[in-house]
Amino acid sequence: MTTTPVRPSQFVTRDGPGALVPTVSGSMLIPSITRIIRYLARESKAQKNFNQPDDDTGATGLHKFVIDDNQMIRILRKFNSKPDKPFENEIQIFSLPTNAELRLKETDDVFRGYIFPKWGICNQHRGNDILMKFSQDRYDVVIRCPKCIQQGIPYKRGFPVRFVQACTNGHLQDLDWPYLVHGKSSCKNQIFSWKELGGDDFLVECTECKKSIHYVRGADSIKMRSINGRLFCGGQLPEMYPSFKSDMPECEKGKDGKSTARLILKNSAGLHTPKLLTSIFIPQFTGSLFRGLTRINKALSSFVEIIPDYTKEQLVAHLEKDTIRKRNQISNDTLFEIKDTPEHDLKKAIENVLNVMDLEEQKRTTQKGISEAEANDEELISLLEAAKEGYPPSDQATERRAFVNVEDIITVKSKEFGLTFRITPIKDIQVTKVQAGYSREIGSSQESDSTRIGKLQRQSCYHEENDIRWFLGDQLRGEAIFIDLVKDNADERGGIEPSVLQDNPNDDLKVWSEINKNVNDLLKACKKGTPEYDEAKLLSSNTNPVFVWWHSLCHKLMINLCVDSGFSVVSLGERVYCKYDERDQSTESGILIYTAARGADGTLGGLVSLVEEKFMEEIFKKTAEGIASCSNDPVCSEIKINQKKRSGACCHACQLVSETTCSYQNKLLDRNLVRGTLDGSYR
Repeated sequence: MTTTPVRPSQFVTRDGPGALVPTVSGSMLIPSITRIIRYLARESKAQKNFNQPDDDTGATGLHKFVIDDNQMIRILRKFNSKPDKPFENEIQIFSLPTNAELRLKETDDVFRGYIFPKWGICNQHRGNDILMKFSQDRYDVVIRCPKCIQQGIPYKRGFPVRFVQACTNGHLQDLDWPYLVHGKSSCKNQIFSWKELGGDDFLVECTECKKSIHYVRGADSIKMRSINGRLFCGGQLPEMYPSFKSDMPECEKGKDGKSTARLILKNSAGLHTPKLLTSIFIPQFTGSLFRGLTRINKALSSFVEIIPDYTKEQLVAHLEKDTIRKRNQISNDTLFEIKDTPEHDLKKAIENVLNVMDLEEQKRTTQKGISEAEANDEELISLLEAAKEGYPPSDQATERRAFVNVEDIITVKSKEFGLTFRITPIKDIQVTKVQAGYSREIGSSQESDSTRIGKLQRQSCYHEENDIRWFLGDQLRGEAIFIDLVKDNADERGGIEPSVLQDNPNDDLKVWSEINKNVNDLLKACKKGTPEYDEAKLLSSNTNPVFVWWHSLCHKLMINLCVDSGFSVVSLGERVYCKYDERDQSTESGILIYTAARGADGTLGGLVSLVEEKFMEEIFKKTAEGIASCSNDPVCSEIKINQKKRSGACCHACQLVSETTCSYQNKLLDRNLVRGTLDGSYR
């Protein structure tokens, strides 16, 4: 069995439980988080290193890879809560350990996927190929083709059949090829002949009884040979384990009373749509000393409470005691840095750690979980305050590193847009991403694309152990620029709505406003505190024309930033904010463009260095030109938004970026909406 390298960030954002990943051994199904952890702890070569206490901290198992992000924990708490019943168990986030962290070779496997679909095709023969189940060889997964054996040809791994069956409730299973071919026939043969007929059309024939099925795309002839023209859904979630039956709602039933499923290509994008939760905030402090002291904050708190007027020597002597070290997981590196730091600076650092500790504890005890929409609003308020006063505020910046300097903030008056943009460079941000669930968005072309089609599957994406619910996440450090709008003569916080949306109404604005109105009507019908309400609240924010305007502008800005800066688009991320206040019917908005990397040091400052007035003026000019015209016009500009779509005028030549860059799956875009606000360029 060969191994396939997977980056932790790739696993969290794109792959993860329930995803089908192409490998040299075939199509592999990623198992649940529980199965991954069990393999690490009980079966893998890394089980000794995984279970062994850390030399410095004494932590074992998942506790060695904990990600500390209280904001994300609050989001997950609300995400896992039921109506009128908050989630009360402890929630922890861990990062997927790498081979280096587990002291494994690069060729060793950290976790194992499972061959899916289990049916494959041997194509070593002219004419008809052979369809049969995969077998486990000593070193690989192969097809023990009888024709190959008969002809004395070494059998090979073949390739997986390209069809599976799935349903909108998240269930997934192999097609029952013997039943589809034989029906109620007494033939028990499970070896078939497969003949390609062009396109997606194919013919499958039993090698013994010669019964066959002929699939013609669009005609669904394969379904006609199943019961009453339907495919059974067995309610299976093979990512949990092969025979697992989920507790999801029952599948849609046909006239025969049987649950139904749909035929779907295994590489279809709708087969696995991750539910990605993201938390972004500006850290209060940084540095290895602060991080080391944070790990022993409880030991520091008890010591300072007993000896308020302590000396550095007393603290070191206390921390060096064996019982204290084992109980509080104090590392040698932290002790060395404490000894090497002047007493005044050390006491100031400890004071900062204890202040943050008190604040975090207050949040844990007094604040409930928050929804995605509420978290976005909190982020926007923090960013707007930082854009106005700096962060930390200028009067506090003498004692700690300033992540946002007021002197570095610039404003750009764009003649093309007729607006004044405020651009705030942020030197350090922390980004935490968690795949909290996934759905299989499988539906007919008649269904609207403006709402989620598939039911969200969550159970596979967490692991429960000792009253702790563990989620897999990825934490990055980096830099960002925050862009919002200000009025020329106003001394206000900013983040104002682009008023030109009202000054220059167009047909696209009217349609987006109508879509948003329909979502708001749905929101009013939902009970507060329910998952349906939280989902509708987030959708209400995202379908707001102000959001679409900023999102469309953001994509073109990122593309132009990459052209002139040397960044690749895939290295950038985005966050679009749109906070609507029903009381005064005002809107606060803005965008965050960031780049981040694994590790405590983050990135090298290449993004914030671009924040110069002349440079940004040129960027906005090019952005306006790129939005006003596209190389695919008039085809691109003639794409109109409607109630069944989630995007308007956009294509790969102008708006679309990589799926890892866009936080909204390249949806909620409409170039025409922004064109309508360009000063004199489009009416």
